[in-house]
Amino acid sequence: MKRVSPIDRSPLALTVDTSSVLRVIVGTPLLEGGAIANGHGQSASMALDQLQNRGMVRTQGGARRDGTPITRYVATRKGASALDRYDAAMRKKGPGFIAASSFAGEPYKCPELGRTCQRPGAYDAFALPSLFGQNRVFPKAIA
Repeated sequence: MKRVSPIDRSPLALTVDTSSVLRVIVGTPLLEGGAIANGHGQSASMALDQLQNRGMVRTQGGARRDGTPITRYVATRKGASALDRYDAAMRKKGPGFIAASSFAGEPYKCPELGRTCQRPGAYDAFALPSLFGQNRVFPKAIA
């Protein structure tokens, strides 16, 4: 008799696609389906349906400013724990198995927003005090 490898049918089993969508939702809750698809990089409707049917994602209704109805998605505790278990299992396999959109590691520091201009005197105005209403605010000392 041929042995078939067991299929993981547990409610916490995730695929690469569903884990990527769930990672976007956990990282930024209350996103619309279109914003999730943008963060995921492709259509996410099938993955959202699977996650919702498994109880890992719930929806929250609302309305836009113009009054049109909107559906937003939020990860449940079950979904967050499933993502943690999935990431832990992928880390055991090696460094190449974690999805590129993983939020693990050091946060982005935005080096392009620093003082990058090489022109002399480009940032002299930042040393002067500013006026906010009637209050004069002096710049903070940069260490």
